[in-house]
Amino acid sequence: MFWHNLLHILDPIEKAIHPLFDGNKIMKRIHLYVLSFVYLLS
Repeated sequence: MFWHNLLHILDPIEKAIHPLFDGNKIMKRIHLYVLSFVYLLS
């Protein structure tokens, strides 16, 4: 349930930054993992 909520929070962020990582899905995925990690630490 926690991860579902986390993904729900990150989804609009991913959509917002998507143009920055267009065509580079690996980089975008790494960025999401970083966001998740920062969110967990806060």
